[in-house]
Amino acid sequence: MDILRIVTLAIVQGITEFLPISSSGHLVVMEAWFEKEAVIFSDLTELTIALHTGTLLAVILVYWRSLVELLNQKRSSLMPLVVATIPAAIAGVLVILLDGGKYLMDPRLTGVMFIVTGFVLWMGEPQQTDTENTDQIQTVSIRQAAWIGLAQTLAIVPGLSRSGLTIVTARRMGLTGREAARFSFLMSVPVIAGAAMVLLIKRFAGSEEVSTANMVPWSLLFTGVVVSAVVGYFALRCLLFVLEKGRFHWFTFWCIPLGVVLLVYSINR
Repeated sequence: MDILRIVTLAIVQGITEFLPISSSGHLVVMEAWFEKEAVIFSDLTELTIALHTGTLLAVILVYWRSLVELLNQKRSSLMPLVVATIPAAIAGVLVILLDGGKYLMDPRLTGVMFIVTGFVLWMGEPQQTDTENTDQIQTVSIRQAAWIGLAQTLAIVPGLSRSGLTIVTARRMGLTGREAARFSFLMSVPVIAGAAMVLLIKRFAGSEEVSTANMVPWSLLFTGVVVSAVVGYFALRCLLFVLEKGRFHWFTFWCIPLGVVLLVYSINR
């Protein structure tokens, strides 16, 4: 796996993690494009975690004030985030234990899920634009958090956009676009951080699950983290602007055609 490919995947991850077009789905598309190189699934898993770590840094850069508030004045707002995180954490553990990740990477499944995401985004068009530009934490009820958390769990399937599903769900439950985006990305912090910790433990413990010969070099992983962090920062700012303008549904016109192309390509190859 060379540096050009790492940078390409990192750029794709940085853009698609925040825009509602499924970052994991686009990684499947990229892997289909590079199929001649026969990437081992364990390598993709490591790289995927590294690229998500980069976009986690982007979330921290954009929402650092909100994170500081959560750890100080707004500790009561931590409970909704915990509730929203639990379903995805359980689903992630089950996928790992049942070795279901490789089945979720099927490009045919991803193509169908891109189409589903497109319809969800179309139905979830905000009814009003945001009038306030604030980074302060707003109140999210436990009930709202539970539904948003369930939406995040569905997005474990590549092609289903995590940001798209969670923001649409939050909007349908009364949150503004900015509030929905903030909650969506803040609740991703512990999940991504946990996955990054697992990756580090496996590396330093010399896990037998990934042989040394198949490991992505640290230098390439670090490059992926940096590139996805920088690109992700600007993509997140772009998303907030789109939400304020009430143009969230525009991404439908990317997801559905991409899903159709990927589905046709996967069936006919």
